[in-house]
Amino acid sequence: MANGCVAAIRKGCELYKDVKGTISAAQKTAKEVTAIAEEVGGFFGFFKKKKKPTDKPVEAPKPKKAEPEIWDENKVVADLAANLGQFFKIQQQLADHIREEEEKSKNVYDPNQNIMESALNRELAKTQFEKLSKEIREIMVYQSPKELGNLYTRVNQMRVQIIEEQEQARLAQEKRIREAEWKRRKMISAIQDKAIYGVVCLIFMLYLTLFFSLLVMDRKVRWGF
Repeated sequence: MANGCVAAIRKGCELYKDVKGTISAAQKTAKEVTAIAEEVGGFFGFFKKKKKPTDKPVEAPKPKKAEPEIWDENKVVADLAANLGQFFKIQQQLADHIREEEEKSKNVYDPNQNIMESALNRELAKTQFEKLSKEIREIMVYQSPKELGNLYTRVNQMRVQIIEEQEQARLAQEKRIREAEWKRRKMISAIQDKAIYGVVCLIFMLYLTLFFSLLVMDRKVRWGF
């Protein structure tokens, strides 16, 4: 899926380059035609003034030319941004998965885990995404018009900022969870302590009751009252 996003980004950059080149060439051609028309019009203007009016000739209808396909520059940029966002989304999902695996490895003992396979999978995934990220940067910054390079730079800066904000939010959330867990354990410990204290008091009261009952029974047996 990540390779597909990179391929779509490459095609989008090539299409944007073609669109910009076509628009620039069309604008240049239009200016040249306008300049030539003005020059020719000024040269023949003198003869047109002396020419006697004549009947306007009937022109044969000209066949309609097929309109060239028009590309929407904004749509090309929007599609490009969507593919770029999808790639970063997949990259973030991979980073979250690797972090979860690291936390699991630190806190959960798995005697059946294949350590070499886990390490290999993590390293290959990281290397592949680093390679794809570098390829995207080279495509958009060095092989495309400067507008796309600026877009990539701004998006990447905002992405780094959001990652930092999310990391701070994650740490704060984990801190709140730890504090809530500590309070819960403290409350359970207090309840257990009170329960133990109550049981000990009850046993002591039962012991005293039994002790005095035995004294009374012994007195009755010995002394008759």
